[in-house]
Amino acid sequence: HTMEELKLTGNHLKGSRPILTFSENFDAKPHWQLLKEMITQ
Repeated sequence: HTMEELKLTGNHLKGSRPILTFSENFDAKPHWQLLKEMITQ
């Protein structure tokens, strides 16, 4: 890759839809919240 190519990596996900969606249950318990956070990082 050239430096010019690397400069073009800005907002390629801007406006895109998430691949995963989480149900409300993931906000109910702390261990599910942690799991959700780990997956979405």
